[in-house]
Amino acid sequence: MRDDERASDSELAAAVALGDPAAFEQLIARYGTDVWNFATRWCADRQQVPDLVQEVWIKVWHGAAGFRGDARLRTWLFAIVHRTGVDFARRDERRPHTVALPDPDRTDADLGAIAGPEDGVAERDRLRRALALIPPGHRTAILLRHLLAMPYPEIAEVCGVSEANARTWVARGRVALTRLLAVPDTVESTDVPAGRVQLS
Repeated sequence: MRDDERASDSELAAAVALGDPAAFEQLIARYGTDVWNFATRWCADRQQVPDLVQEVWIKVWHGAAGFRGDARLRTWLFAIVHRTGVDFARRDERRPHTVALPDPDRTDADLGAIAGPEDGVAERDRLRRALALIPPGHRTAILLRHLLAMPYPEIAEVCGVSEANARTWVARGRVALTRLLAVPDTVESTDVPAGRVQLS
């Protein structure tokens, strides 16, 4: 099927809201890889990825009627991904852990596509562990920006913050990731609580 023959996102969402399983399968085919790749990097524990992704799609199936079309479907979908990820992080929350970080306005690291397929498994695992140390909102923002090339206004909408905050979250997340990856012992430590690095 050619791209111009594909159902639009709004049409798909409307069909899913009416309980059309074929439309739901098409929606998953369209966005499933992005959701899976995001979750793979977002989750502190790789074993949580299937559960997170499944919960996201269940929420999409039951909540499709809530998509009003005033935002892009991708924005609406990743807002669900973000909220679900935050819920997962809260379940695993432990005591706070503080790491001193440099000026958040520095952008000295080009994170590219956040460890794409060409990177080694060990390096992707290190990056995943480092991302897990960053607070959930910052983690979401930096992944949306660097993994999905999402523009700042859309990131702001997904995260429910202002565009200025979205830019700050990406900048601070970038700096935190650079700092964490530069100190292997911090990333390798098994007793550092996930998502609890203070970005100040």
